[in-house]
Amino acid sequence: MSVISDISAYQNNQPYSNAALQYLVEAERPIINFERISSLSAEHYQNPVLDYVLQTLELLQAEDHISYWQRDLLAEVLLWSDAAKAGSTPRRKQWAAEGINLVVHNVGSAQLYKKALGSNGFPDERSQIIYTMIYTHGLIGQYLRGEVELHESLPLLHIIDDKLLSRDELAKTLYIYNKCMIRAVSEDLWVRLDKSVKMTLDKLLNRDLDAETPFQRLVKLRSGNTGELPELLENPEIKRCFHDGMSGKTFWYVEAALSGFSDELFIKIMMIALMKAGLSSNHISFENLMVGLYYQSKGKKSINVYRQRIIEHYIDQMTFADILNHTFPVNEHISLDCVTDMDGHVTSFNFRFSNVSESLLRFCMEAENSGPLFEKAIVMLYDLFQFRRDAYDRLQNEESYLDDMNGSLEHKRMILDYVVGDTVVDIGPGGGALLDELSLAFPEKNIIGMDIAENVIAALNKRKFEEERSWNIRRGDALNLEDTFKAGEVSTFIFSSVLHELYSYIPFEGSKFNANVIKRILKEAYSVLARGGRIIIRDGVKTEPEDEERIIRFSNPDDVKIFYQYVRDFKGRKMKFETLTPAPDIIEVRLPVNDAMEFLYTYTWGPEAYAHEVQEQFGYFTPREFRETIGEACGDSANIIVLKHYLQQGYEEALAPKMTLLDTNHHQVQLPDSTCFIVIEKGSR
Repeated sequence: MSVISDISAYQNNQPYSNAALQYLVEAERPIINFERISSLSAEHYQNPVLDYVLQTLELLQAEDHISYWQRDLLAEVLLWSDAAKAGSTPRRKQWAAEGINLVVHNVGSAQLYKKALGSNGFPDERSQIIYTMIYTHGLIGQYLRGEVELHESLPLLHIIDDKLLSRDELAKTLYIYNKCMIRAVSEDLWVRLDKSVKMTLDKLLNRDLDAETPFQRLVKLRSGNTGELPELLENPEIKRCFHDGMSGKTFWYVEAALSGFSDELFIKIMMIALMKAGLSSNHISFENLMVGLYYQSKGKKSINVYRQRIIEHYIDQMTFADILNHTFPVNEHISLDCVTDMDGHVTSFNFRFSNVSESLLRFCMEAENSGPLFEKAIVMLYDLFQFRRDAYDRLQNEESYLDDMNGSLEHKRMILDYVVGDTVVDIGPGGGALLDELSLAFPEKNIIGMDIAENVIAALNKRKFEEERSWNIRRGDALNLEDTFKAGEVSTFIFSSVLHELYSYIPFEGSKFNANVIKRILKEAYSVLARGGRIIIRDGVKTEPEDEERIIRFSNPDDVKIFYQYVRDFKGRKMKFETLTPAPDIIEVRLPVNDAMEFLYTYTWGPEAYAHEVQEQFGYFTPREFRETIGEACGDSANIIVLKHYLQQGYEEALAPKMTLLDTNHHQVQLPDSTCFIVIEKGSR
């Protein structure tokens, strides 16, 4: 095989003649799909496109029961199919000037192959087959993902019509071709798609080209997860937008660019892209958006959550009516950046950020590992874009935070004993671990997770589909539950470690850390609760009596600096303390018991979580204050059937090496209670 010989020559540092191989080797920055790599730094040390092509060729060589001519033909096709993703920078500029399509890579690669053949066209039938297969490269896989319509692969049928190959020969060749391409991405992916590839090839070769509905394609683009799509597409105008706009369109890098957005934002972005593309553009590319949404963090590829939140905030300001009327908000720091080129046939979709916001985004990324500095960066970002904090929480270490939320599940299982009724709502479900437990314990109940944060909703909807979970997700605001649920619809509300976050982050009546926000949330929940229904609360608690004092004795004098930093940064209330040992070896500080415990919550989590934990006041009510607030919010018909408090397991073990807690007589004492568990039942009055 001449192609394999050239590959072998390249690997042994010997001369080779294949032009496609030369393009792949000289690529300074190959165009890659970020779904396929785990570390962006890999770009600096290897050539992902060349590696992928070599892997497809190795898989081809290992194929049994394939004729020599098929192996030789497919080797040439595989080597050329990604040529338009490669090439040196000067060469790519030259290609662009010559009209080579560098956005739609199958088309561009076919153009490069034809260019290499010379001006006399196809010298033989073999080259005509190769050209057609390069031109339709990857389209079967893209069809299965919803990115293209099946008729885009129609040129393959000309191979049969022109009697270049028989139907059976083409069917086998295409099957092996797709098998090599998909297995090179993932063996598991091929196992999942093997039957679908066969069925799709049968449809194509039988000329069964019935067009899919826009909804079918959108579901594929969301990896099969319908989520909120059916409800969103009930609007006739939105449905018409997709019906009129998607026909004849090819989409590039949708999964890699948009998978992290909620269904609602996904639909809005797709609508905007279709409107910007108009009727003339056949292709819509999200490649530039994809590239901007990822960066290298701690040795692996990470979503640029800062950039994503800004995009979410910008798109969320638009109603569907605004989009249908081509009315887009004016923001000096972010705007749409949709460019149509290649003679009007290709539209690239992206967002343009101001110099100020780009600098701030870089600052946020660079400051990630510095607690106080990172916090200042986040505050500036929130101020610049006027974010509501609880809707865009946990910008740093978001994945590990959701894991931590799932990890604390053992302490939440007591919740299951108090669940009643048919509809159970977990407010602020985090990573969904409690939803899993509720579904297992109560398979007959309607289990709902409600959150206001787009990223949490998108992540949970994706997991629901991938893991076939029975629970459902709704977007809603805890301050306005009547907008999400009908009166009497919910039989159990669960607030597990979420009320203190709402208390800490939501500016209510002009200020954060306002006890009235808890009263408002409980009143909202109680108003839509069914008779006999329950509100279950698991959260932080303050110690009584509040005027007691405690002494913290630090094991390491340097950790006193962390305490001083915390006192400066904590905004929940002003903290007063007294140092009991002289500088520079201060190891003891005395302060009110609840201030001591508030600091120790943050101290437990360590420096990585500091930037977030210092903003939260975990203990906001004493047991007495909880009773009073519940009475004021829910009225006389509310029965508190459980109100207990305890020290959550793990705090003592985590803090023991770091400090000792003493009373004012310097006797060692146990840590105060950290957590309360409350169950409120709605009576008949």
